[in-house]
Amino acid sequence: MQMTPGAENDRKAAGQFFEGLKEHLNKEISPKAVTQWIQKEKDSTPKGKDVQYEGLFIDKFALPEIPAYLAKVLEDPTPERTCEAFLAESRRSWVRLPPGASASNVQGKP
Repeated sequence: MQMTPGAENDRKAAGQFFEGLKEHLNKEISPKAVTQWIQKEKDSTPKGKDVQYEGLFIDKFALPEIPAYLAKVLEDPTPERTCEAFLAESRRSWVRLPPGASASNVQGKP
């Protein structure tokens, strides 16, 4: 199925955004800090209890860095605009998409 030029541009922009975010996270999140954090979590977890490290990692390391990245890439990086963009990209179903939100699926398929 062929995409319209606008959809193709949106897809490319979403891919560029995603690649930029990955680069930002790789620069800002220390592997050593993650390793130390995981060990601390393991040491404090009761035996036999499963821990969902992926979700905890996102909450602890990734989510706090996303607004910083958005502030770098937005044309109007006010705190309010950064918050709107963050909410639009993370919880599309909870907010109306403000101007500037990509509304695209980076992988291209639902």
